[in-house]
Amino acid sequence: MKKILLLATLATTLLGFSQEKPIMIVANNLAELGTFDKYYLHTYTKQFFEKDGFVVYHENELPLDLVSNRCAATVVNFKDKSNMFATKLLMELKDCTGKVIFTSDEGFSREKSYQTAYRQAFFEAAKSYSAKKGTIDFTAPVLDQVVHNSKANIETKVITEVQKSANTVVAVKQGGEGVKTLDDLKFVFKDNALEGVLLDANNVELYKIVKTSIDNLYTASNKYVDGIIYKKENNWYFEYTKNGEKLIELIK
Repeated sequence: MKKILLLATLATTLLGFSQEKPIMIVANNLAELGTFDKYYLHTYTKQFFEKDGFVVYHENELPLDLVSNRCAATVVNFKDKSNMFATKLLMELKDCTGKVIFTSDEGFSREKSYQTAYRQAFFEAAKSYSAKKGTIDFTAPVLDQVVHNSKANIETKVITEVQKSANTVVAVKQGGEGVKTLDDLKFVFKDNALEGVLLDANNVELYKIVKTSIDNLYTASNKYVDGIIYKKENNWYFEYTKNGEKLIELIK
């Protein structure tokens, strides 16, 4: 059975939506404003993409099917480029590996009221999306190829900085419920839930992870980037996109 996960297929077979209803996830901390729906940015974003034909979820209210199949959806966030003279927003769309598939033109406002300024900047950025959406490739990553493809033309490097920078230690009972130990790595899921953490042999948290419908494949994140973790030829890899370049790191 092919495990090629396309956006339209997942939306239909896993979540019950029609093929005309692609899925959009609105990031929790839009534009790194720190407060949910600050200046109504979450509200504007959800309403905008619903009108554009998407099924839209806030990241903190995902249904279970979507939690385990994040590649069924696109994630929208904003980069806040504001300064003391103007409010500036860039709309950014990413796939489940963290790859940026669209960046809008800059939404701009000189209004002194932050609420008014963010509203104007949002709609300016959204206008740029509307003008260019026909050029955006919303097709989900082909995960089966990600797991089995060769390393040709993809940089692979051994993780060192992640372990050095990790500062969270989690106490784990060996072999306990929800703990899967493989190759000196521990996949820990509280009460066998979909969400968990990946620990090294010293119980240091390396990544937050979410199960997918494919064995040995997880969506993952650390404090720097989002991506996916998978097993290939008895090794575990973390794949992500940075500055437009696809990178694969061997997890040690």
